[in-house]
Amino acid sequence: MTIGEAMEESLKVRYAITPLKGKSLLEWAKIWFRTDNDSFFNDYGINFNPHEYPHLYDIARKEIYPNEQKMGGGFF
Repeated sequence: MTIGEAMEESLKVRYAITPLKGKSLLEWAKIWFRTDNDSFFNDYGINFNPHEYPHLYDIARKEIYPNEQKMGGGFF
């Protein structure tokens, strides 16, 4: 396991257990990927942006699209 993979796994666990309004940050991020901003706000009454949490966007994206090849740079 590389240092980057270990850091990613550590953050994934952290986001999976960090609560926000009844769901984990990772759960919110995965829901966010499946809906648009207006629908998200209408359904859940909160504005959420996984980009506000370091690497949460990338972690959630890998959960939603596990077979997608990563394009470009990034931490992981």
